Amino acid sequence: VFLQPEGDHYRTRMTHTLEVNRIARTIAAYVPDNSSIFLTLGTTVEVIACALLERSGLMVITNNVVAALTLNKKTDFEVVLASGYMRKSSNGLVGESTIEFVNGFQCDYVITSVGGISEADGHLLDYHTADVSVAQCMMRNANKVLLAASRSKIGRQAVVRVAPLKTVDVLFTNSPVPSRLEEVAQAAGVELIAC
Repeated sequence: VFLQPEGDHYRTRMTHTLEVNRIARTIAAYVPDNSSIFLTLGTTVEVIACALLERSGLMVITNNVVAALTLNKKTDFEVVLASGYMRKSSNGLVGESTIEFVNGFQCDYVITSVGGISEADGHLLDYHTADVSVAQCMMRNANKVLLAASRSKIGRQAVVRVAPLKTVDVLFTNSPVPSRLEEVAQAAGVELIAC
């Protein structure tokens, strides 16, 4: 589903690899039916939304318009789309009203991705402060944080700090797991699932 089939967001979405699809399927299998889930912005999360169509009875709260439209096809899902300012580059809703909206919910899980993971300390990084603010709010209001990060995210530079790796409960990444990531995850007490 593409609302605007052009630009960087479209190109990024189209270049997702089989690795991202494996991560998406693994996360979808991990999440139990009848769960409540926050979904953040990003092309990886959009792929995960497609994989979640295999589940039943989910309640999904998201600021990701593409994910919401994908999941709304499922009649036994309840999809709640946040209010806010729509960023054209990501088809995502952001801003103070989005944060206020998200603060009204407590979910079983948040499923998120990032622009990069620092090799030095494992800090989660992204590109846009408005996106990060909403993702941080979702992470605070979820019982469990699930992070999807393909190998390409390890060491990728991004300028906005999201959170330390220790705030993540489960990190889903590709096999073989880069040794440095394995070390950082283990030191942070993060469960690592290789897909």
